[in-house]
Amino acid sequence: MASVSLGARALFQFVASRRPGTRDAPALQQWLDDGSLQIFGGARFKQQLFHRVQRVDRKTPYPFKLNVEHFETRRVNFTFRYVPDEHIVRYADLPAPAAEDVRGYMAALARHSPYFAAELRTRTGG
Repeated sequence: MASVSLGARALFQFVASRRPGTRDAPALQQWLDDGSLQIFGGARFKQQLFHRVQRVDRKTPYPFKLNVEHFETRRVNFTFRYVPDEHIVRYADLPAPAAEDVRGYMAALARHSPYFAAELRTRTGG
């Protein structure tokens, strides 16, 4: 996996979770500056640990002006993962409870994306 960090400096951590709702002390942490690229992989980082941004530095203002209502951020982190084609499920093929869980996200995406609008119509019929 690769993680690209843009904006204010941030503390990036890898943590384990032994019980639901709890987190252990960080197994590894580092500060990521604007434009940082971090590449990680293997069973330890992909299956045994979770990654998170624990803290964002407030010393340098990095307000991103995004066209999202009631949303302001000082940094953006993108994590790129490879997903095999056989693990990708179309919205139309999701079980009803899973489709309902993400319906709101699909509707929000559909307002600005013909692709997601078409996917949403596969379940709503309209």
